[in-house]
Amino acid sequence: MNPDLWGNSSTAESKYRSTGLSPSWAESPAPVSSQANPISTGQWAFVSNQTPSIQSILLSESETGSLNRPPKLMHINEYPGWVDRFHTYVLGQNTELWLRFTTDFDQTLEVAASTATTFADLSEDQKKAYDLEKKAYAILTQALNKDIYHQFVSFKTTKRLWDALKTRGVGNVATRQLRHDLHKKEFDGYTCMENESLGDLTSRFYHLLTELGNYGVVTTPAEVVTKFADALPPQWNSFLEILKYNGVLATTNINDFVQHLENKDQEETLKAKRVPVPQNPDMYYGTSSTSSARPVSHAPLQTAFVTSTDLYGNPIQVPVKPAPTTDLYGNPLPPAPQQQVYRPSTVATDLYGNPLPV
Repeated sequence: MNPDLWGNSSTAESKYRSTGLSPSWAESPAPVSSQANPISTGQWAFVSNQTPSIQSILLSESETGSLNRPPKLMHINEYPGWVDRFHTYVLGQNTELWLRFTTDFDQTLEVAASTATTFADLSEDQKKAYDLEKKAYAILTQALNKDIYHQFVSFKTTKRLWDALKTRGVGNVATRQLRHDLHKKEFDGYTCMENESLGDLTSRFYHLLTELGNYGVVTTPAEVVTKFADALPPQWNSFLEILKYNGVLATTNINDFVQHLENKDQEETLKAKRVPVPQNPDMYYGTSSTSSARPVSHAPLQTAFVTSTDLYGNPIQVPVKPAPTTDLYGNPLPPAPQQQVYRPSTVATDLYGNPLPV
């Protein structure tokens, strides 16, 4: 009996050979490890939940760049925000690299470097200029999305490619004026969206301010603060009135104003998360300082008084005690009998019932 592919003795070999049948998936042998330790549903769920987070991290690193990777231009409309990050990255790699983005490359160096013999004849400065050009061009092309790079593949030097990107990303005078007007209109009508948190509202406003600066929209610090205050939802009205009354709203800038709002929002969040704790005022209340605040037990008030005299014959008011309802042994007493009260007739009569003369 020959062993199968996994080293086990094949008991089904003769059956399939004699009948001409091929083994089904259910009958096919499987590795012992895969049967003994299958991936559970919870493990699959954990991997599925981590996938969006990993994608978000990779996308963020791709956009912002890292020490060994330039920030990537994902769309040509993102050029105004990307160009400063890319400039910072290039200067961080080598300050001399940036000269290749602003200076034309000598094409004779490209021809001379095509062979080892002619390249050896170049001076040290020429070899350095050639080396910087290739490094700068490599960094720039790696920073472009594949679709964007395909549109500019005909530009073979760093400066020519850089200038072409600038022309497309910044646009001509008419394009910049149109974007200027659109961003100014967005600023004038800026307001809070439905169910938008303070953090999201602030982040969106800062992005708008950055774009206003990229397209030359001029705003004063007071206009920025006023616009953001007007965009806040109605629940901030009371807090804004306090800031106006204290003079803070008229003198602050947007960064300090946002800090005031975030501090207030954090305070309200902490208050909402407080858990009621049972109170025990007897531990710290004093009898002298709290006699007016705490209830004090009194003797039941009497409602009836009679006039009597003390030992010296002075008249005093003595409260009338209610009749007892139980005896000495706690047994309830029977109700007192009703006394007959004699009420004289309104007309006087004699012994025989005849009315007396008045």
